[in-house]
Amino acid sequence: MHSVAWYAGPYSSPPGSRQGTPPPNFPSPRQSHFDATPHTSPRPGSSPAPGAQRASPPPQPPPSIMERIAQVSGKVDELAAKAEGLLQQPVQDKKALRLVEEQFTQQLLALDSLDVNSDERLARKAQINRINAWADRLESLRTA
Repeated sequence: MHSVAWYAGPYSSPPGSRQGTPPPNFPSPRQSHFDATPHTSPRPGSSPAPGAQRASPPPQPPPSIMERIAQVSGKVDELAAKAEGLLQQPVQDKKALRLVEEQFTQQLLALDSLDVNSDERLARKAQINRINAWADRLESLRTA
């Protein structure tokens, strides 16, 4: 014989027990579960526990366009060094070359997302040209 689970609502009980009464320690509809918890307030003159409520530092302003271009330039320098190391190996790891090429493409997309003025445009264009030169070099090795 299979036992069937019986459920008919939040305050219902299985047949044979007191019908419609909430289970023990269950807040009544008029009482929230917050009312049952004891409230402890800090003692007068005491300080909060270390690390309890520290003021967070003010939010930093977003980096300027030139700072973001400089960040991308630094990442391109790192990727160029990594690609140069891969190219000097006697047998090139095709998977690693594709990974570096993909990372160059990600930096290109980061530069494309910037809305620049005329001064910033030259710096962005220089980085785009560097990335395209490396991507072309890696692609020619990958397809050779």
